[in-house]
Amino acid sequence: PIQYEPERLIPTNTVPVPKTESPEKPTPQIPKAPEIKPPPVDAVKVNCPTREQELKNPIGKILQGNKKITGYELVGKECLMVTEKLSIPDQIISNIPNFGTVTTTASIAVVAATSALVAKPLADLLLQVIKPTVKKIVKKISTIRGKKTSTLSARDRRDQQRLYSHALRKLKGKE
Repeated sequence: PIQYEPERLIPTNTVPVPKTESPEKPTPQIPKAPEIKPPPVDAVKVNCPTREQELKNPIGKILQGNKKITGYELVGKECLMVTEKLSIPDQIISNIPNFGTVTTTASIAVVAATSALVAKPLADLLLQVIKPTVKKIVKKISTIRGKKTSTLSARDRRDQQRLYSHALRKLKGKE
C-alpha cells in the first residue's frame, strides 16, 4: 500500500508558463455550394399500389363482406383502390368455410357427443364399484387412527353389498 506521511511532503511551487505571441491565422475562404435544382414535379414517379397498400389490402380481398378490391388507380398524386360490390350469391359462396374446416368441426362434434353419451353410464358404473371400496379403506384408516366409526345396520350393509354385487355383474357383462 501507499504510505502517506504528510510531514515528509515537500511542497513545490508551480512555474509560470511564458507568454508567446502566435502568428495571425488567415481566414479560409469558404467555397460556395453549387445550386441544386429540384427535379420537375412531372418527373416524380408514384408507385401504385404502394407496398403498404399491397400488403394490407391485396387485389381480390373482400372488404366489409360485400366489396371486393379489383385494382388500384393513380388519381393525381394519390393511389386509390377500386372496389366493386359483390352479388348476394358471391357473398354467400365467399363466406362458406372450406371443406377441411367443415370436416374437422363435424368430427370434433361427433366425438364430443359420442363420448358424452358413453361416459355417463360408464362413470356411474365405475362409481358404484369404486365407492364401496373407498368406504372400506376410509373405515380401516379411521380405525387405525383410533376414531370410532358408526356401525351400520344389517339392512344398510345388505343394501351396500347388493349395489356392489350388481355393479360388478354389470361390469363383467353377466347382466
